[in-house]
Amino acid sequence: MFSPRLVSSLKRLLPSSLYKRLDPFETAIESFVRTVAAEIPAGKRVLDAGSGEGRFKPLFLHAEYVGIDSTQGDPSWDYSKVDVIGRLEELPFRNVSFDHILSIVVLEHTPQPARVVEEFLRVLKPGGLTIFSGSPRAVFVTCWREGVSASTKFSRSADSFGNLDGI
Repeated sequence: MFSPRLVSSLKRLLPSSLYKRLDPFETAIESFVRTVAAEIPAGKRVLDAGSGEGRFKPLFLHAEYVGIDSTQGDPSWDYSKVDVIGRLEELPFRNVSFDHILSIVVLEHTPQPARVVEEFLRVLKPGGLTIFSGSPRAVFVTCWREGVSASTKFSRSADSFGNLDGI
């Protein structure tokens, strides 16, 4: 895995089409999160669970974005902009306090993923949307709303997701 700083530099220096070919998984994830962010109405409260360096924060400027991370991941990452330092198994938030939850390539790195999902359910408001994705070896995206779940696999492009209203 490349250092986040190297990836960021390559992203700025290389033509977009070349960068997308070099890292299709990250490109698909970013495209998917960009699509999700665009569909979230202004002012909604969004939890980025396992936010790391907060790379998705700029996509949610129209929302009340809160990033939480344990800061125990990649030692080369800069966690100085994490909003809340904490464990996903014990979220330090009130019940039903978030409209949406985003957790991108995180669950497979937690010691108790089922407990994390229970915490997501606890802090998610009724009608909220939770978005998960997994690592390249377990590529999946799961979205659920009001107890109705749907899973979709993706290959190269997040465009196959379409509108999330039907989930």
